[in-house]
Parts: sequence; structure tokens; C-alpha cells
Amino acid sequence: AVVHDDPAWDEREAARTVARHIGSHHTEIQMPGGGLSEDELHALVAHHGDPFADSSSLPTRRLARIVRQHVTVALSGDGGDELFAGYPRFLQQRWVDAAGAIPSALRRPTFELSATLARHLPGSSRLVPRRVARALSLSQRSAAERAVGTYVWYWPEEQHTALVPELRAPLTTLNDIVAAHSAGGISLATADGSHRMEQHLSLPGDMLTKVDRMTMAESLEIRPPLLDNRIMAFAAALPIDRKLEGRECKAILRSLARRWVPAEVVDRKKQGFGLPLVDYGGA
Repeated sequence: AVVHDDPAWDEREAARTVARHIGSHHTEIQMPGGGLSEDELHALVAHHGDPFADSSSLPTRRLARIVRQHVTVALSGDGGDELFAGYPRFLQQRWVDAAGAIPSALRRPTFELSATLARHLPGSSRLVPRRVARALSLSQRSAAERAVGTYVWYWPEEQHTALVPELRAPLTTLNDIVAAHSAGGISLATADGSHRMEQHLSLPGDMLTKVDRMTMAESLEIRPPLLDNRIMAFAAALPIDRKLEGRECKAILRSLARRWVPAEVVDRKKQGFGLPLVDYGGA
């Protein structure tokens, strides 16, 4: 298990619970605090070879370095969230669908109220109005933008203008990008369409690329068993409602996991493999 000094990012208790339950050999890897050293930064850029914005490259590289001290081949869980709809944003897509049904006369005042509440409410209480405002905004965009709008920070046009002129490539719109990765005839303006686009875009372009580059940098080979073609075919045949049941993401995998893993671990809040970047800002 990867452990952090910051409890908000630490997962040691859940990992210990699983290890005790299944009787596995348990090893904890301490993730050092602080930002990248100068050498780490240059090495990270060199191994990516092109601009790559996923900050979890850092802990992935550090984890690979430590694991490589013990083994040369390891297994990963890559693909589980993408194949079985494990991200909360697929539920958020349903908010977008619902927002699109709001009469136009009510849409603007509802958006303004939600945006105001999201700015002024304290802590987690601002989450719902923020999602409502985001859903209302996305519901008026193109099908391609609605398909990926819950997990992009900037539209391609905004990214394009952020670059200095000499680094700007010919602008490719989001519609062009989505059209090049067909979702198999499924409407993009739905949770299912967004789910399928995840498999075509971020899984190969982000998740697998990051893990492959960072583990190969340490001469560690990673095998993702959930991307076996038989599992992928099974997942593709499942309706989205079997993957998203009520407010539960990745429902079918969670149901399966409860046979062997304590429910309190399976049902805990989803935790990504990230870093407290705000704390690293001064490093």
C-alpha cells in the first residue's frame, strides 16, 4: 500500500484491512512529501517526451522505483473504472441530461442561483450547487462537449489560446477529436456515450500512457488483467444501468468484490492515486 503523512491522501487502513481479511503479505510504501527535485523533474519530462498533464505521473514513477526493487513484473487495476463506469463523473452526466430538460425560461435564473451558492457556501456544502451550475452550462453545449465536459478543465480552443504562438499547432476542435473516436453509434449526449468516450480517449491517451512510461522508466513491466479481451467484451455488452446503479459507480465490480473484501473497504469513498499538489506549490 502507498502511505502518506497526510491522512487525506493515505490509504493504509483500508489496505491493512484487506490484507488481514485475505491473509496476504502486506507491504507499505511511504510516499515522500515535498515537490519534485530538479533531477526528478528533468527525468519526468524526458521519459514522457511530450507535454503530459497528469500529475499522478510523479507517484507512479516513485512507486515503480520501489516495486522494481522486489519484482520485475507487476499487475495493475487499470481499466476497471473505464470499462465498468467507476468515475463519479458518469453520474454527473445524468445531471447534465436532467438539466437539459429544464425549460429555457428557468434555466438562466437556476444557473445564476446555483453559481452564487457555489461561490459563497462553505466547504462541501457548495458541491451540489456547483454541480448543478456545471450541468446547466454543459447541457447547452454540443453533444461532443457534453460527452467529455465532466472531466475536462479547458476546451481545446482555450488551450490553444493559452500557448505562445510559436507552439500552437493547427486548432483541432473537440468535435473533430470525438468524431475520430466513434462511440459505436451510441448518443454522445448521455452517460453511456460519455462512458464509451472515456474508453476511447483517456484510457489509452492518459492512464495507460502514464503507467507504461513511468514503469518502463524503472524497467518494471506492468500487466493489466482487467484489459483482457474477454473482460472487455463482457463489459461492452453490459448496459450502463448495470454499471451505474442508483448512486453507486462500478456497481457490478463492487458487488463481486464484496464476496472477498470487507464491505467497508468496497464502499469507501473513491480515492484517486494523486498528490496534495497545493502543498507542493512552494517546493
